[in-house]
Amino acid sequence: MDAQQMDEQRLRAAAKFVDTWAQSGLASDLIRDYGCTLTCNEANDMAQLFREFGYPEIASVILEDHSKYDEPGDLHYVGE
Repeated sequence: MDAQQMDEQRLRAAAKFVDTWAQSGLASDLIRDYGCTLTCNEANDMAQLFREFGYPEIASVILEDHSKYDEPGDLHYVGE
């Protein structure tokens, strides 16, 4: 398998993962349950993944729920 085939296979796997999580509700449900355990970088990366595959609403939920647990000085802190 050459590099291009490998990239295409990875892209298909990522798309399938995102679609499965988005359509089952897992993405939103788990983020609400575990948003406090994601680091800012993890929340950003997960949000970007969903946004890039056409789920901007889930990306927003990820960052909104994550920000509830950020503290002053954290990237997503919105205050009280």
